[in-house]
Amino acid sequence: MAKKKAKKHSTTGGQQFLSDEQFVRQRIRTLQIGTCYASDDFSEYGEGYVIVSRRHTGGRVSFAAFLVDSWCIGVKNSFYRLRMEDYELEEFVDQTDVTECSYEEAHNWIYGAIDFAEEAGIKPDKSFALTRFFLEEDTDDVPLIEHEFGKDGKHCLVTHSNLETSRYLPLLRKNLGEGNFDYLLPAGSDNKENDDDVEGYTMEDLLKKANKSTLLFFAQQLYLDIDLDLSDEEVRQQYRNSGKCA
Repeated sequence: MAKKKAKKHSTTGGQQFLSDEQFVRQRIRTLQIGTCYASDDFSEYGEGYVIVSRRHTGGRVSFAAFLVDSWCIGVKNSFYRLRMEDYELEEFVDQTDVTECSYEEAHNWIYGAIDFAEEAGIKPDKSFALTRFFLEEDTDDVPLIEHEFGKDGKHCLVTHSNLETSRYLPLLRKNLGEGNFDYLLPAGSDNKENDDDVEGYTMEDLLKKANKSTLLFFAQQLYLDIDLDLSDEEVRQQYRNSGKCA
């Protein structure tokens, strides 16, 4: 008896449906680069957002947001959103204290911070393995724009928890050597080596200096429910009321 031939499975119209992650890895770079943004606060606080958008032919927009520490750590975190309406991107931009910039400026902020961090043995956050596809390849095809990294000519590590301190401080000591970098540890930190070299600060000091975008980011990490429509000072007050600043 002849064997029955296996039926071939077909997809509607031959179209391949991709997961969000597959779409980012395989297709996002085929979209036209849209509006890009960068924080105005890198020189003063060393930390801010860089946003790169890609425009779909149908009019929607996808974007990736990178939390960049230009003083030491490089890309601390990143995430992406796909197929958003323009107003949704505008709402996010309004919350993050960024201004429009060229793609070349955004690219150099991100990759420049990564290169600077790698001098201290610090790699980008693991989320960058996917969000990097929103960027063009880091080649000579992208013009070099010189941004200032570090503080007063050195890496300057600012940590917000003992976990961050224990993760990054040994890398700086190993790769840069004692005295070749600065660092600010949280008040009450249990890392007390070389106290004479440590410039201490309190969480209240951080609240006074941090911009709204930084506060909203750390609110997510601390599982604080922060109203996005609040003013900067109202956000700071919610931190104080939460007991996280003790």
